[in-house]
Amino acid sequence: MDFEWGRIVRDLNWTLVSGVIHFLILVWLLKRLLFKPALEYLDQRREKIAGRMEAARIDQERAVQLVWRREKELQEAQARARRMDEEAGNRAEEIITQAKEQAKIEAAQIITDAQIVSEREQELMRADLRHAYAEIVVSGAAQVLEREINIDDHRQLIDKLLASIEEEPMRMAQ
Repeated sequence: MDFEWGRIVRDLNWTLVSGVIHFLILVWLLKRLLFKPALEYLDQRREKIAGRMEAARIDQERAVQLVWRREKELQEAQARARRMDEEAGNRAEEIITQAKEQAKIEAAQIITDAQIVSEREQELMRADLRHAYAEIVVSGAAQVLEREINIDDHRQLIDKLLASIEEEPMRMAQ
């Protein structure tokens, strides 16, 4: 048995050494040909993912800033719209106030014009009335006197009568 056991040990040693050498060569080849490119690919992939994550983070920050800016612009636009609405309301009130004042002025002017026209018409009616009164008086006087008055005499009588009629209201007023 000694002989066999020694042979087994000798064969085993060379087999073990040969197996270890083959294993190391295999590990070296795998590392060189498979693991190194795989690790490089994984590193590149990790860098791409990190780059995309950084780009996504930057895009998200930009989006947040853009949303913030848009909200600020929206608030400014709403404030501007409120100011314009208030200005339009104030302007409308101002226009209404001016229109009312203008209407009052025009109404006062119309009333004044109407009073002036009324006074003129009253004066014309009074003059017509005086003239008619004078003609009636002269006609009555002519009939009383039973004589015909010529046109010049008629005019003089009417003028005197008109003068006395115009003085009559003054005497009554005193």
